[in-house]
Amino acid sequence: MFDEWAADQDPVFKEVFYRELLPELKAQGKAVLVISHDDRYFHLGDRLLKLEDGQLSSIEQTETAVEQPTVNLRPAVPVGSS
Repeated sequence: MFDEWAADQDPVFKEVFYRELLPELKAQGKAVLVISHDDRYFHLGDRLLKLEDGQLSSIEQTETAVEQPTVNLRPAVPVGSS
């Protein structure tokens, strides 16, 4: 899991991170979760999960994704409810 990991990196390293390091991890069969506000790289993921006000609002398959099973990430009981 990379939570805004590349946010404060210089532009050259950001390119290496998104275009070389992450694809290499994927090629090794690793599941990679990247959290980012940088929409310049959203298209590189297999899926784009969007959060609004702390809630999952959408899950989209990206154009570069190959056919993979979809995983239901919605909780059975809304988070924060009793």
